[in-house]
Amino acid sequence: MIVPRTMTAIFNGETGEDGAVDIHGGTSLTADDRLFIQEQARGSRDAAGEAPRFFDSVGPED
Repeated sequence: MIVPRTMTAIFNGETGEDGAVDIHGGTSLTADDRLFIQEQARGSRDAAGEAPRFFDSVGPED
């Protein structure tokens, strides 16, 4: 999995770090990175008491 260059730039700017990037400016996620993201997503879902909701680019219909 690769984080796009826009997100990589934001992360690097916020942390003050200059992590390794590929030729397109993206960053590869390690297994530890993916595990951390999954745990955070599960924790926020559990805290909200419901499964996350995903919508397409035009948004949900009312």
